[in-house]
Amino acid sequence: MSLVPSRIPIKFTGLFYNLQLIFLVCVSSFSPLAAQIPFTNIGFESGTFLNWQGATGSCCPVYAPNQGIAPDRHNITTGSGIDTLSNNLIQQVCAGSIHSAQLGNSGGDAESEQLHFQMIIPSDSLILAVKYAVLLQNAQHPPSKQPRFRYAITTSGTTLAGCTEKLILAGDTTVPFLHYQDIDILPWQTTAIDLSGKSGDTLMLTFETGDCEPGGHFGYAYVDLMLLPKKIYLNGCNTDGSLTASVTSGLDGIWMNGSATDSIHIENPDSTNDIYYLLNANTDCELIIYAEPEMLLPSSEFTFTEMCEQQIEFNADNSTNSTLVWDFGDGNNSVDSNVMYQYNFSGNFEVVLSVMGSNNCTSTTRKQITVHENSIASFSVGDTCAGAPVLLTNESQNADNYFWYVNNHLNDTTKNPVNLILIEGINSLQLIAANHIGCCDTSTVTLNIKPEIECLFPENYLFIPNAFSPNGDGINDLFEIINLGNDKVFEIYNRFGQLVYSGNSWNGSYENDVCETGVYLVNFQYNKKQHHQTITLLK
Repeated sequence: MSLVPSRIPIKFTGLFYNLQLIFLVCVSSFSPLAAQIPFTNIGFESGTFLNWQGATGSCCPVYAPNQGIAPDRHNITTGSGIDTLSNNLIQQVCAGSIHSAQLGNSGGDAESEQLHFQMIIPSDSLILAVKYAVLLQNAQHPPSKQPRFRYAITTSGTTLAGCTEKLILAGDTTVPFLHYQDIDILPWQTTAIDLSGKSGDTLMLTFETGDCEPGGHFGYAYVDLMLLPKKIYLNGCNTDGSLTASVTSGLDGIWMNGSATDSIHIENPDSTNDIYYLLNANTDCELIIYAEPEMLLPSSEFTFTEMCEQQIEFNADNSTNSTLVWDFGDGNNSVDSNVMYQYNFSGNFEVVLSVMGSNNCTSTTRKQITVHENSIASFSVGDTCAGAPVLLTNESQNADNYFWYVNNHLNDTTKNPVNLILIEGINSLQLIAANHIGCCDTSTVTLNIKPEIECLFPENYLFIPNAFSPNGDGINDLFEIINLGNDKVFEIYNRFGQLVYSGNSWNGSYENDVCETGVYLVNFQYNKKQHHQTITLLK
């Protein structure tokens, strides 16, 4: 991976500043600089310690009361030299930079060194990339007396997140040291600090190195700092629909696919891709930069509405300067923006909309849909008499709601009504069965509802009342023999043997006059036999 930082001039408050920053150092006591010091030369790009403060002292702990840059303990490095004590593992200038700084030396005289920098953060969405390489002679002392390197970063505003402070001690087995003789070697590392939302805050940097306390074992380091955009760049899509994503060189992270290059090639990007770049991997302060591919990719979102008769209405959000292809999941396709599609059978289908924009970028959206069976209204009715509940069996299919109409009037909305009563005579009974989206089917039957008394007395049961009261109150006003047969008559005789009625329904009168209260003789033929019975006329 190329570590050369992109030196893109960015304008802040009327001036142009180079975004590359490189440094190396460690500190314990620090007198703040003037609040408005510019961040020019934060990465030693001038080849000097311009705008930096130095200090020296003793260790351990680090105590550096002597202010000022000490030429033998604060040095600017340049060129392609390799540190001779690192077993050729550490270049003295960070890859991609022109200058770095060396803090400390190989003297091992129980000395300490510090560097300090202070600046106003110029804008939002920046990453501070801290780069350091460390050489510590392992003296096998207790940790408090071992050679060391430390950095610390703070702001005047809210606390920074991430690995803003780090102490590295010789002999620390948790640090991925390489070893040469008695020297613990940590090749160039990069720690990214997120400065998002910190524009206008004061950033303070402190770096320090220290030898062991008894003396005789050294500790020094190289550091390089870069101020870089927190952004993934997308260059549009290639003619084959692929996408190139890149970051500014120097972040030294890894892509979502594990690649450690500054840019990656994505063959089939769509709006569901997670394009991201991971910084500080495998640490407690991982930082992720996400791309927004939807800014380049055409929208492939769509809506659908289930209609009746297994039809689905599809509507694409994007129909301008784009090529669309629908796959309805049943082997059929369409290139129209809005489609009323007829499925031939019900079931679950995966519908896919693929869209290619004018910039060759493609996007795909997949949705699962369910096509439901049509509703079928059906019911059966048992023998029913006036005044008694109708015996219904609802045999409808694929329905969720039911509407029962009696003689064109809504009567019930349950699946199987239990208290639906019809009047005597001809009745229309209609069922409308609807599914969850309101698609309906109708079934109608015409019923001839028998009188209540016919239900009480079956056809093979001859019923002869022994009294009736023709007083006009609507109750037992007629004398009838149930199940005698409509084509057969009975005769009524008074107590004098006079025939007063012949027919099948007597209202208690003779020659339009109401007969007297009393007992009358009924004479009729049934099953080819003559029968006689008395009845009482009441008032």
